[in-house]
Amino acid sequence: MYTPRSDDHLFPAASSGAEDDMESSADSPLVSITVLSLGDTRLLVGDQQLTMNSALLCILLLRLIYAPNMAVRRDQLLRELWPDQEELRQRGNLRQALYKLRGMGVQTTLRGEMVYLESAQVRRTFALTPSVALFDRDITNGSDPYGVFLPGFVPPSPELREWYDQTREALHGDVRRVLADVLRARRERADWSGTQMVARWLLQLDPLNEDGTLGLAECVAMTGSKAEAVAIIDRYLQELGAHAGDIRLPATMLRKRFVEPPRRRRSVALVTDKHFVGRDEELSELTMSLRRARWHDGSAVVLHGPPGIGKSRLMSEVLKVAQLEGYSGVVMECRESIVGRPLGALIEILPDLLGAPGAMGCAPESLALLRKLLGPAAEPEQPDAPDAAVPPAGLSPAERVEWVLRTIRAQSIRHAMVDLFAAVSDERPIFLLAEDVHWMDDATWEVLSDVVQRVNEMRVFIVLTSRFATIREERPARLPVLLTFRRLAPLASVSLRAMMHSVANEQGVEVPAEVEDWIISGCEGTPLLLRALLEHWVVTGHADGVPPSLVALIDQRIDRLGAHAQQALQAISLLGRFASLERIKLVLELPVHELIHAIEQLELSGCLSTSQSSLVITHDLVRQVGVRRMSPLVDAALRAAIGDTLEAEYGRTGDLEILLESLSHTELSGRADVLHRFIVKHCSALIDAGRPSTVLRAIESLHNEIPRTRQERRIVRLEANMESQNGASGRALSLLPGGLHLPEDARILNEPETDECLSFVEAAYRSSPFADPASLANFAASVVQNTLALQEHRFRAADIGLMIAANTCDPKTANACYLGLKLSERSIQEDERTQKIGLLYHTVFGSVETAVQLANDLLERNEDVRSTTQSIAECGRAGYVLRMAGDRSRAKFALELAYERALAIEAPRLAEYPAWQLAQIGIEEGNSEASSHWTTTLRNLAEGNADEAANSYVHGHLCLFAISQGKRREAEFQLARCQKTLAGLQPIRALAFSLALELGVGMMDKRWAPNSALINAALAHFDRVSGFCAGDYSASRIGEALIRTGDSNRARSLLTHYLQAKRRERSAPTAILSAVLSKLEIPLPKS
Repeated sequence: MYTPRSDDHLFPAASSGAEDDMESSADSPLVSITVLSLGDTRLLVGDQQLTMNSALLCILLLRLIYAPNMAVRRDQLLRELWPDQEELRQRGNLRQALYKLRGMGVQTTLRGEMVYLESAQVRRTFALTPSVALFDRDITNGSDPYGVFLPGFVPPSPELREWYDQTREALHGDVRRVLADVLRARRERADWSGTQMVARWLLQLDPLNEDGTLGLAECVAMTGSKAEAVAIIDRYLQELGAHAGDIRLPATMLRKRFVEPPRRRRSVALVTDKHFVGRDEELSELTMSLRRARWHDGSAVVLHGPPGIGKSRLMSEVLKVAQLEGYSGVVMECRESIVGRPLGALIEILPDLLGAPGAMGCAPESLALLRKLLGPAAEPEQPDAPDAAVPPAGLSPAERVEWVLRTIRAQSIRHAMVDLFAAVSDERPIFLLAEDVHWMDDATWEVLSDVVQRVNEMRVFIVLTSRFATIREERPARLPVLLTFRRLAPLASVSLRAMMHSVANEQGVEVPAEVEDWIISGCEGTPLLLRALLEHWVVTGHADGVPPSLVALIDQRIDRLGAHAQQALQAISLLGRFASLERIKLVLELPVHELIHAIEQLELSGCLSTSQSSLVITHDLVRQVGVRRMSPLVDAALRAAIGDTLEAEYGRTGDLEILLESLSHTELSGRADVLHRFIVKHCSALIDAGRPSTVLRAIESLHNEIPRTRQERRIVRLEANMESQNGASGRALSLLPGGLHLPEDARILNEPETDECLSFVEAAYRSSPFADPASLANFAASVVQNTLALQEHRFRAADIGLMIAANTCDPKTANACYLGLKLSERSIQEDERTQKIGLLYHTVFGSVETAVQLANDLLERNEDVRSTTQSIAECGRAGYVLRMAGDRSRAKFALELAYERALAIEAPRLAEYPAWQLAQIGIEEGNSEASSHWTTTLRNLAEGNADEAANSYVHGHLCLFAISQGKRREAEFQLARCQKTLAGLQPIRALAFSLALELGVGMMDKRWAPNSALINAALAHFDRVSGFCAGDYSASRIGEALIRTGDSNRARSLLTHYLQAKRRERSAPTAILSAVLSKLEIPLPKS
């Protein structure tokens, strides 16, 4: 509770004789004032807060805000705020308070006997002027508090108490009127959570408010706490007293509905899942339709969706609403076991309808006919008319129904049921729920169709739930015109996560983020699957596979399909994203009418949907079970048909994606001879496809089935090319014949030999410690300059030659490879193949501006293409250029794209380069988290690579990372590994970087001084490589070494020359180089 402190503490005594009149300062800024007086005592004045910690300022400002025209007489304020002080002291305190408010930006004016507040700066909120619109803005969609006016406030004087009581009463009255309107609106749209919040607030303001009490009781009952709801009503009735008369009637009627027992067991009401989320819109729509039925505006709707989507759970909520609002709830349960029993589902609800109030208003002949369907127990005691047909004694219920159907016209039964519904609903509106109507028998459907056809004339609301959009698995012959359809869509991921968290909390488990993602993607919006997957993970600890509890359900679902539909399901499952109607037709060789029937069965069963031109299995779990059910022979036969169909399609379209998919199915079909023919026939296309892992897997399978193919030259060349594309240069080199000789004149080679030699050059450069880079680059240049060679070989040779030249810093070879293609400027800008070569050349040797333009063009082109080795290489190279140009955000995007695509095609070696570059950017930016993440990723990728020579740059990076983290022993260990792998190799750039690392590791020891031999060797290598990119680290370490040896002038000269004449990067110097430049007082160049 607030107790005012002494005003001496807040305001020192004012001097006497001060001016009474005081105008607001024109220089004071106009700030916004927000009132938070409902459920809180707080004012927001600009970016400051006024609370009860500054009590008098807060009360004074509230007093002005809630005054008419925001003006109060001065003498009134003096009496209310300082009741026990002399007038002179009161005036001084008021002036001090107003000065403090002006200091906060509050525009107040003291003119004559009135104190004014500038109303323009007071923000109109619900707490100030209550309205429905401001309630939605500030309370529903905003974050304003709600509750009583100024909670906990104790007025310090009787005068202020009078103002407080009057203002609170008036404001509470306005708020109550608004809340009553909001409460009714929320009840009408079945927003029970919102209704409960508004009802509780309303009861805070008026404990005996009828709307609030009844609304709160309904909300509590909707959550399943009927005992608490009855207790709320009982307390309310007790407060009203026994002599309140008609005022007690609404509460009494509602209490009666709460305690009224159901006439029979309802399966829907027994739904155990209490977690109801994500269905507010559907519940609101159904509730509005339910309420319209009370006014003879009935309707009927089919709610359809696959099993487990939440139809029964939603209906349990609608049933609660119907019960609370006085409807007669009737549940018709259709089961697979009663499909063959005529009128089976109808007869189960007939006793409820015949025993309901109003049933006696039905025509006597209709009652007599319907009672015949129930048996002797339902017959009246008086005998029927002499001419009435009487069922023979001793008939079973099923035999009795069959007798009635044979002896009485079906139309009479339908008319009798319509008559009964009309009579009962006149007394009390009816909510009829027909569950699982896909199992409803024909006779019951005919009767129900007649009721639906007349529903708009009765006080009846009908909901039919079905798994099929057509109501039943086979389309019914008769479909009432008044029947509408509503698909229950999958739950959104936000709702699924909320449900999962509720269930997990209930079970006392914490679900990791990756398991959450697996469950959300696996359940595909279905609550039943979500619970099953969560339970599977809790029990087994595995986030994969199909839970056993779901396997049986999915098996039953598939078993109900016809033979052709099951075959179509299997073919679609195997084809995946390549499934289309045309391909399924060719694979299964089905006549069109049988294919249509099979697809329709799959669609009606909820197993199939369409996505653009593809057929998609609705749930991945269904696909997994469908594939699991296939025998090995069926699987092989289907894959053989799919492989042949897709190969034929490739012949017509030339689509390499189709070719690769055909290769995968041909491999898995077990036909080794066909696979051999396929690989030999499409060898060139498989090289261009850019998916080496898929091709290598097929070749390995072929070798296992036909060992002699390991010596087949054409297949060995393909395998070597694929290994090289996959980044496995050591394996590529081992596949090529020993003693392979590179001729001086490439023109003497035929096409296969040229391809084989280029594979050797690429593999040997990357892996062999004995290969001479100059000889390899010269051979590549000779192939480029051979105008008789295939264009694809010339471009491949240029790519290899430029790669070697970039690492050996050899502009002569680079020019020979680039200029030998005789590329025009137009082709460089427009042709994808020449852009790749142009990018590689201009990055290191040509125009940086051209390289940046080409990098952006290549990246834009590759953003939406399929994953191939070419797209990975282009994104990686574009990322490097953009990093060099200083556009690190776009560089990261390109490199992350390259990394993700490398993983997508199962090429971990190709993922190493983008991971390395991203780790380097992290170090350059000083971002420890990013550099650690990508360094760990690079380390994990490199562990699976046994080629130590190819791993030299990985060890170099790990050494650099250890230096940046201050881990000296780790840096020394990685430096030793890097130097070991570089022994015998001759890449000048790598050697220069190794020397810089040696300086960097040494200088981790503050007492270490580099010797002149090491510095001179580092300088010599730096002089050769510094003009060809990536020289910042070497420059920084050599500069630091010269500083440590006392030669700062030489360091300053070296780095100044590097920045002005050598450095190709357009980005700002790296953090480690910038630190050295700062030491030497060298100004940083503009990026």
